[in-house]
Amino acid sequence: MKPETNHVLDVKAADMRQRGTNCTNLSAGPADTATALRMSLRSRIMRSVKSENTLPELVVRSTLHRLGYRFRLHRPDLPGKPDIVFPRDQKVIFVHGCFWHGHDCVRGARVPKTNRAYWLSKIARNKARYSTQLSALEALGWQALTIWECQCRDVPALTRVMNRYLRRTSVVLKRQKPFSTRSQPIQA
Repeated sequence: MKPETNHVLDVKAADMRQRGTNCTNLSAGPADTATALRMSLRSRIMRSVKSENTLPELVVRSTLHRLGYRFRLHRPDLPGKPDIVFPRDQKVIFVHGCFWHGHDCVRGARVPKTNRAYWLSKIARNKARYSTQLSALEALGWQALTIWECQCRDVPALTRVMNRYLRRTSVVLKRQKPFSTRSQPIQA
């Protein structure tokens, strides 16, 4: 190997060590280096996938807030730790990613080409766990709505769905003007 190539491998190894990635195979050759770097990149991407405060969830929350609804987030005492909770109405909203929960849309129907068996079983386990969580919520007297990632692209339709689901028997109160802090003179 040329000295520059060793230097490049040392830099890559140092970078991977800093990220906490195993880099024992870097000196083995270019093919192994590429594989190690791809695995490192894939691992970093998978670690960056969030379970809370995702973009679809933020779209749903801002839409609900704009409609005048107030809610709680991620209550761990409820089965499934719902994304959005309306305690007064005993209603919850789950915001699901199409891929992770196996939605029947284009994005949810995609299956990775590598390690297919693992991904198919993982998505099946996610579906089964969600079904169990819904049953437990219903047993506690809660109603649940699932909003899919693909639904968040059409905000007007999403607004209609959420309004229909959250329709209360009483009128939703709009924000009122704040009270004046100026003292009023007492008239005798």
